[in-house]
Amino acid sequence: MITGDQLLITGGTFTSVHTSEVPIPKGLLLLLDNVAPKALHNSRQGSDSTTCHPLTRRAVLDQLQGWVSSSSHGYPVTWLHGSAGVGKTTIMHTFAELLEAQEQLLADFFFWRTADRCDTSQYLIPTLAYRICITLPEARASIVMAIERNPLIFTQKLDVQIHQLVIFPIKVALESGAVSTHRKFVLLLDGLDECQGSEQQIEVLRVLHEVTLRLPPSFMILIASRPEHHIRSQMQTRLRRGTHLLSLNDAHSVHQEIGRYFLSKFKELKQLHPLGSHIPPDWPLHGDINELVRRASGQFIYASTVVRFVSTSRKHPAQQLRIILGLTNPGSENPFRPLDSLYSAIFSKLNKDDLPATLQIVGSILICRPPIPPPIFWDRFLDLSEGEVDRLLLGLESLLSSKGGYIEVYHASLKDFLFSAARSGPYFIDLGVLSEYLAKRCIHLLFDRSMRRYILDNVVYIFSQATSTPDLQKAINLDAKFCGNLYLLDEVYTRFILALQSSV
Repeated sequence: MITGDQLLITGGTFTSVHTSEVPIPKGLLLLLDNVAPKALHNSRQGSDSTTCHPLTRRAVLDQLQGWVSSSSHGYPVTWLHGSAGVGKTTIMHTFAELLEAQEQLLADFFFWRTADRCDTSQYLIPTLAYRICITLPEARASIVMAIERNPLIFTQKLDVQIHQLVIFPIKVALESGAVSTHRKFVLLLDGLDECQGSEQQIEVLRVLHEVTLRLPPSFMILIASRPEHHIRSQMQTRLRRGTHLLSLNDAHSVHQEIGRYFLSKFKELKQLHPLGSHIPPDWPLHGDINELVRRASGQFIYASTVVRFVSTSRKHPAQQLRIILGLTNPGSENPFRPLDSLYSAIFSKLNKDDLPATLQIVGSILICRPPIPPPIFWDRFLDLSEGEVDRLLLGLESLLSSKGGYIEVYHASLKDFLFSAARSGPYFIDLGVLSEYLAKRCIHLLFDRSMRRYILDNVVYIFSQATSTPDLQKAINLDAKFCGNLYLLDEVYTRFILALQSSV
């Protein structure tokens, strides 16, 4: 259905509110055939993201509102980026509703990897054009005429589509004087990283750049995605001058917001749950809330997953929370299924030939005591060619970062996922096998002074987790004998290796 300016489109007829029915223009029918309904923020069939909880994300939403309201047009584009599960889509849904209420939402498209027509750029421009028909009725005739002149336009390149179905019609509306050049409009695009393939994603950014060049700065663009390398490169080159970067990973208040979210939801749960009268008044304990916040690591998807699991109507909330905290055996239940799906989707995009080496690197990073050394360290420690770790970690920018030298792991829950065969399936990392390999590398590099700090900090844990194998025992015995002969050379390492004989 399309509405606007006394216009209603239903089925195959145009209905004017005050006049008789007329046939729908052919161009409009073709447009409707190429729209992705699930990609719209107000679609009933769209992604299951809700709007932000009233106690959360106020600072980010205020920043976005300030960007739109600012009299300065230095940044027509804002890139909202953050690691997996931090709540980008929920923020974008919330902001889309705010913009629509203010009549400032030009068009929107929510990429969604598991929804029909939402995981490809093929339906992007037609969907934006459909929304523009509603938002700017003055542009509708130009859009319809462009389609009727060129019925195959939806099979053509995105730059052809963006010029004929978005840029030119908006220019016509502006030149008619019906739309002020000072009126603010925002084109909102969420989940760009969920569009199929980096080539499509780069092409989308390229045509959006054309919009910023051809339309007045009052037409603004908001893009949200994970900080994938190829997207970041485009933002820092092609779109650099006119783009404001807004990182959700830099939001220090997020942990407090997640804490408030838990408290609010659990308070609501005690009031509404069928077993609410059986919940202790002091539940949950402050220590439990603090532990949940720590495990969330800034991930709202973790927080919402916990709340959803604990709120199950046929289970006692206190018992469900004990399962989350690992105090009770979950049996066949997996409380973290939504989180696992997110992690699996990220790892599924990696090159299959590179997957074993990538998992070995990620596993080594996850069990390392902080600060976690930079990629160049792991190249040498894991006996890889220079730059190989950087290459293999491309595509995992939403899970970890090596900015500033040291590696930062964004999510504490990633370790739980990868080291559980039941949860991670083909991406499972066997801690015993991994530790056995790392233990042998520690022994091999024992007298390399550049490795000394890492070995001293981590080797006790590594050896305690390592699967005992003849190869590892042989390596320990040989190095213990070698160290005994070099006692005066390095007393610290001598004592250390001799002590390890009893740990495996």
